[in-house]
This record gives sequence, C-alpha cells and structure tokens, in this order.
Amino acid sequence: MDGVFGNAGAFVVTADEAAGLLSISKRHFLRMVTSGRAPQGIRLGRCVRWRRDVLARFIERGCKMEDAA
Repeated sequence: MDGVFGNAGAFVVTADEAAGLLSISKRHFLRMVTSGRAPQGIRLGRCVRWRRDVLARFIERGCKMEDAA
C-alpha cells in the first residue's frame, strides 16, 4: 500500500498511534470515534485497534467518513 503509510509496520495501530498519524491528541481522536466522525476500531480481546488501511482511506478523504450508500 502506497500513500500515507507506505509499506511500514503493523496491520493495526493503537489509539495513540492513530492519533499521532492524524496529528491530534488521543483524547480528541477517541471523541471523534465516539461521535462517529472517525472510523470505529476493532476489538482484539480486551484491546481496541484501528486498521491501517481504514485510517489511510480516512486520511486520503480529508478525514471525512464515507457516506453509507
């Protein structure tokens, strides 16, 4: 995958890492997720992670959610 992430790293990221990619605080990122303005994470056991490809599309769209068509 080219674009925002290149070929770097893990398939999923933490809330801290996702917030860093968006250059916002973790708290603001989690508020965006809760209000539906950012992608929902996936639960892995007790942890929540965000898929890199989903975040890349979110960033490429200018941090706008896809319309449910």
